[in-house]
Amino acid sequence: MSVTLADVLTSLAYRLGEDQSPSDANEKARRVRFINEAYRKVIIRAYWWFTEASADFNSVANRANYDTTDGFPSDYRDMIELRLDDKVYTYIPQSKVFGLYDSTMQIFNYDDLISNKHWYVFDNTLTLLPTPTTSGTDNIVMKYWKFPTSVTTDAGTFLIPDQFIDCLDAYAYARIAQLDTMRGDAADGLSEFNSIMEDMMVENNRRKIFNKSARVIPNDFIVD
Repeated sequence: MSVTLADVLTSLAYRLGEDQSPSDANEKARRVRFINEAYRKVIIRAYWWFTEASADFNSVANRANYDTTDGFPSDYRDMIELRLDDKVYTYIPQSKVFGLYDSTMQIFNYDDLISNKHWYVFDNTLTLLPTPTTSGTDNIVMKYWKFPTSVTTDAGTFLIPDQFIDCLDAYAYARIAQLDTMRGDAADGLSEFNSIMEDMMVENNRRKIFNKSARVIPNDFIVD
């Protein structure tokens, strides 16, 4: 993932029959916007392997909620796995959680949660149930899918692997062609973009299939 925004702009210029990225700031800004538009469209299409991330932060005794000021990632999209003190917490639907809330007493009725550990996210805030009773250091461990930020500097890079990066300039080329009423070129660009998306989806599915059998073996189970 070493291809930069400058590289994508140069590839786009070549597609347009130009020798280099434009020096005009307004035209460059337009092209950068189209490239990031393509980037967003790629990311929201699937839970890609290259958007997997991890984070860890501290639990606080008698505190259930954790937001970005506590270490909950600001680029969070969805959870893969969450552990507290190496114990797996499972997702609980918000509708069920809110059904447990007693508004008159301002408490939760935990009777059916005592034997289980759950999490949910509301308004970009993580809630753990039951509430941790002790504080810890980096003991809330998350694996999650993230939303990357737009790339705006020439040296900025994309999460998309290099072998699929042509989808960005293909889409940007199509958008420029649309504005210039070159419908045939626009259709060609979008066709290439969708073709690369299909290849990426095949790779994404392949990784999911093979990763199902991948496990980390604890040291305790290694026999000399």
